[in-house]
Amino acid sequence: MDFKLKTVTVAENGTYSGEFTLESYSIFIGALFPAMDNGDIGLALSVDDGDNYNPILDPSDGNDAVLCGSGDDPGWVDFSDWIRFVPQNAHYKLRFTCASQTSGAVDMLVLMRG
Repeated sequence: MDFKLKTVTVAENGTYSGEFTLESYSIFIGALFPAMDNGDIGLALSVDDGDNYNPILDPSDGNDAVLCGSGDDPGWVDFSDWIRFVPQNAHYKLRFTCASQTSGAVDMLVLMRG
């Protein structure tokens, strides 16, 4: 089984993380989110090499998907179901979205496994 751990960062006063792509063997993907008290954490996808991003929506209500709620304890979240349609190709980029982080940069760990 292959796996990869990546770190993506939300800069101070940033509203999204650095981008990441899926590894070719990725079947499962999850992330370790720290305690984020400035709003929910969502997920956005770019299909044009990172030029434009659009949120991934929750099909049950049509609103932006929430991977981790504001004020939740730090922990791992499996979001494999949210991204199984995303091609494993370097042109398709993902990033986390959030409210502005005013207390400094925040790191999130992304774990992909096949």
